[in-house]
Amino acid sequence: MNPSSLGTESVFSDSRDEIFAFLMRRLRCPETAADLVQETYLRLHQSERRSPADNPRALAFRIAAN
Repeated sequence: MNPSSLGTESVFSDSRDEIFAFLMRRLRCPETAADLVQETYLRLHQSERRSPADNPRALAFRIAAN
């Protein structure tokens, strides 16, 4: 596992509940919010493998919002 993925996992685990709450406020559906939290993690991980972000937490919220 490369160092950027360790950072991604750390940032994501620290922000996971906040991302879920953010999505719940927008969607009002816990199942969909949970699915999108997982999708956010996968996309963040893929993005970090290509090019590490300066602010991975902000990127995670941007991915979730999109």
